[in-house]
Amino acid sequence: MKNQSIAIAFLISVPALEAQVMSGPMVGHTTDESCLIWVQDAEAEILTVNFWPAESGEDSSEEAVIRPRRGSPGVFLGQLEGLAPRTKYEFKIGAAGGESSRGSFVTAPPQGKPAKFRYALTSCIDFKQFPVQEAWGQVRREKPDFHLMVGDNVYADSTGYEVLWEHHLKQRSVKGFDWILANVPNYATWDDHDFGPNDSHAGTAGKETSLRAFRDVWANPSYGTEEIPGVFYSFKWADVDYFVMDGRYHRTDERAPNSPQKTQFGRAQRAWLFEQLKASRAPFKVVVNGYDIMSSKYPDELKVIAGFVKEHRISGVLFHSGDIHRNEFKQQDHGMGYPVTQITSSGIARNKIRPWAMIEVDTTLEDPSLSFRFFEEEKLNDGKTIRLSELTP
Repeated sequence: MKNQSIAIAFLISVPALEAQVMSGPMVGHTTDESCLIWVQDAEAEILTVNFWPAESGEDSSEEAVIRPRRGSPGVFLGQLEGLAPRTKYEFKIGAAGGESSRGSFVTAPPQGKPAKFRYALTSCIDFKQFPVQEAWGQVRREKPDFHLMVGDNVYADSTGYEVLWEHHLKQRSVKGFDWILANVPNYATWDDHDFGPNDSHAGTAGKETSLRAFRDVWANPSYGTEEIPGVFYSFKWADVDYFVMDGRYHRTDERAPNSPQKTQFGRAQRAWLFEQLKASRAPFKVVVNGYDIMSSKYPDELKVIAGFVKEHRISGVLFHSGDIHRNEFKQQDHGMGYPVTQITSSGIARNKIRPWAMIEVDTTLEDPSLSFRFFEEEKLNDGKTIRLSELTP
């Protein structure tokens, strides 16, 4: 087994909130050899993390002390390193001499290698309308390797830092959801209601504050680039690439007339996506956004994306989305060289039938597959398998 180490970073002090003293832990970005662990503690000055391979038991654990760079309250983000691929680890984290919170995770398969894996796709979560959220129990029973949240993860409808924090902390106390956060790697992007008001866009006042809050409450691998602000990033699971987009920070107001300049992503972020797609050697290249890529409100941008994919003969591109408070599978011809394919999962805690999706990937096959299963009221509702050969020019 590899030698294990832990690198810890303190992020930022946060305002005192009435919601709860401690939030987390949350498992974030995970690779075949590392894992980010997030926790917020409004009182602790020091936290300790113990972690160990589940099969070895807690007696084999290593311990690290986390000291914030600023006084509490604060957010702590620890990166466990030197881990073994596809191995279950358990951990506990808490203040010295106090109660500890526990969690677990399974590391990713060897990076770049074919594998079978599965993940939960969810969006649109409103604890105010749905304080009890039964669907998370079904998500847990399906045993996803990771959890991809595609926007409206809370309905704060504000760019206020404390308002956003309070909504996220309250959602993280919801029974069932708290277990998913603590035991499954979680990735997130935003849509309008966790970015700002309804239908918010690049001109929304306070968007810089929203970005700061989002960075503080999630444990994604990165947030935009040095030159381009936003919450977009990429990650790899086995040999599949995920490009998680920011459809709000650079967005043209959807009420503007359609034109070649009207955009969800902005030219700079779209150029970033094109560079990533062109460089990718993954069988599937999954583009994730909180809003429909085939929306009639942004037709010219889809033409540009489809034209780029066709020109460079890029195979395996498909899309994930949220926003519409229902599950939906859509394939349309937009001149990409093969159908534009989108799996939408939305409404797990915003619709009374609790729709969400489980995605299963198998790249060990001669013709790799990506399958989805739609759930409603904790029952299988629909499903389909997509082959790589169907997404090839």
